Amino acid sequence: MIYLFISAAPADPVLEVVSTGVSTAGNTLTLTCNVTLLQQLRDTLAIVWMGPDRMEIGNETVDGVTMSLLSPLTGVLTLSPLRTSHGGMYTCRASVAIPQAGVSLNSSSQTTVTVQSQL
Repeated sequence: MIYLFISAAPADPVLEVVSTGVSTAGNTLTLTCNVTLLQQLRDTLAIVWMGPDRMEIGNETVDGVTMSLLSPLTGVLTLSPLRTSHGGMYTCRASVAIPQAGVSLNSSSQTTVTVQSQL
């Protein structure tokens, strides 16, 4: 007798980046990255934001940009006070690693920040 067990591969994380769109210099702009992921994989989730220079944004505030986690599934990027130099493409990347299964899942979503000068 032969037993065959088939297990479905886990689904890639699904990302949704929410922003307020165009904003004026001097204001605060918040970008929110919401991740939808199977409950069993949430402990292995990592959310990372990258700025227009493609460098990862850490948890400390640098040049008015701060990354924080509201929950294990929500990463927030705050730009305050907003400067024209903050304009460009921002990327939220979610990754899940399951080393014992040899599985790595990655997904990313981008949004463009446009900063208008103060009048």
